[in-house]
Amino acid sequence: ITGTGAIAGTFTGNLTGNVTGNVTGNADAATKIASITNTDIVQLTSTQTLTNKTLTSPTITGTGAIAGIFTGDLTGNASTATTATTATTATTATTATNISGGAAGSIPYQTGTGTTSLLAAGSSGQVLTSTGLGTLTWTGGHYIGELYNGGMIYYIYKGSDGIEHGLIVSLTESSGLAWQTTASFIGANSIDDGLYNTNIMTNSPAKDYVNSLGSDWYIPSTDEMALLFHNHYIIQKNLRSNNNTLITTSYWTSRESGNIANAYYFSFTLGGFGLYEKTLAVSKVRGVKSF
Repeated sequence: ITGTGAIAGTFTGNLTGNVTGNVTGNADAATKIASITNTDIVQLTSTQTLTNKTLTSPTITGTGAIAGIFTGDLTGNASTATTATTATTATTATTATNISGGAAGSIPYQTGTGTTSLLAAGSSGQVLTSTGLGTLTWTGGHYIGELYNGGMIYYIYKGSDGIEHGLIVSLTESSGLAWQTTASFIGANSIDDGLYNTNIMTNSPAKDYVNSLGSDWYIPSTDEMALLFHNHYIIQKNLRSNNNTLITTSYWTSRESGNIANAYYFSFTLGGFGLYEKTLAVSKVRGVKSF
């Protein structure tokens, strides 16, 4: 350690190098030492107190571990770590191979197993969660009733990719539209996939309206409509608070029945499904889409 100024504290061991001023205490037989040259070594045989010495910008060289909390900048080479510009929050880094060279916006963190890893930046609106074993991951952070992507989220689930997905209902609707202008059986009989059903619907004013909202909107299947009813309380409350069109009475689904003439509708008044003739303009139409 080199520097100038005062050193205050208790020291044991050897002093090497140049010291100007006085060393107080007992060092062998000496009580005061005016100067110690580069080659001189004074063995402190008892605890000594050195005063009036201050270290300024010390240079530390050597091998082994440095433990502690540091503020300011660390520069130089330490085997696998090339540069750590700012280390104000890092207390210990056992292996720093993953700290440098990360993508822009990435975050270095240490897992519960002591492994240092990089976490890529998340997307807007996502939140950071832990698996409980030290692994961090971004999750969507969405909620039922959230205004999102041109509509309102009414269902959320976490997919096999670890990301939140869900269903969105449109903020507007249309009424007095037939399911088909001429009844024909087209095989739109999926219970859970309204997009599939909607894509194969023909001669359909209901489909034409939903397509006018955008290419990703479709008429919900019976399952997707049931999910909307399940969270109807929250959706209706948030639609009202945002001055959007409320969901009331009966709405077409995109699922046709085994009877060539009929398709399913859902009544939010009665809370159940029924069948209407496809050519009757009796049900409203509300679009949904997935994310």
